Amino acid sequence: AKKVVIGGPLPLPTDASDPREPAKGWKHANKGNETNHPNTPYFNTPDPPKVFCGLYTYHKRRYLQEAVVETWAWRCDGFLAFSDETDPTLGAVDLPHQGDEGYSNMWQKIRSIWTYIYINYADQYDYFHVSGDDVLMIVENLRNYLWSIDDENGTKPLYIGGRADLGRNTVTCGGGAGYTMNKVTLEWLVKGPFSKPDKRKASSEDRFMGQILNSFVDCYDTWDANGAKRYIGFDPKFAATADGIHGNKFMLGQMKMWWKWVGKNVTKADYVSSQAVSWHWLRSSEMFKRVHAIMYRTCPKGTVLANALEKIDNPEIAVQT
Repeated sequence: AKKVVIGGPLPLPTDASDPREPAKGWKHANKGNETNHPNTPYFNTPDPPKVFCGLYTYHKRRYLQEAVVETWAWRCDGFLAFSDETDPTLGAVDLPHQGDEGYSNMWQKIRSIWTYIYINYADQYDYFHVSGDDVLMIVENLRNYLWSIDDENGTKPLYIGGRADLGRNTVTCGGGAGYTMNKVTLEWLVKGPFSKPDKRKASSEDRFMGQILNSFVDCYDTWDANGAKRYIGFDPKFAATADGIHGNKFMLGQMKMWWKWVGKNVTKADYVSSQAVSWHWLRSSEMFKRVHAIMYRTCPKGTVLANALEKIDNPEIAVQT
């Protein structure tokens, strides 16, 4: 099977001396049963993993559901939108959960989503990714990256996303860009913590998820060999202007924490991996389609944007003109 790379070469470490990797090799992520591996894991199976993509949404965001279906949903091996109404044309299902339908009750909704995925799809896919309806996925990059991870023949628990410090001593995979887990982690989550009563109501489902999963598995370090982010919890505009000084206070705080983790101050384009798997905060269908068209170079030929991209891709054209 062909590995598809969108936007550039694959900046993966090639040996255990790479600063992105632990000094003694790649660690088994299972808490209390850690082992080291001296060899690089990038020699995996000949076939890419099968990825299920889940989307949390509701009826008032139908316009975003439509944009997701038209741009990236069909690229996943399986897709389902978890909503408060069923619509087969959008791959949407009305999924009941404890409490009301609203952002302030996201924790209960996400508990139902992961439980539903486990009961119905656990044996059909290798990885399971869940994100909000304002996230644009680059599915080829996600699949390609998951393909590169050594899951020890499906025995190693994996919880994968953009590392975030959400306070209260919780370093988790941030929910903005979405996060991914394999069957080992999904099964532990649903058969363990999610099998117990939990009536909490909160919007910060990613913080709660991190608090639970951190007793079993850490959020996998997903920065590339250049220290750039793969799971991106912001939109392209923030990325283009992210200098570490100006902008959203929360995002600047996360950015500086990122610098601490990767050991260098990456800004603007250097903050975003050429193997990025997602964008966040795309709040209109027009923005979805435009960013998608730019990444996949599907702008109609002869348009202003298509001509500008052609000059970027072919510098000699810009010189001639």
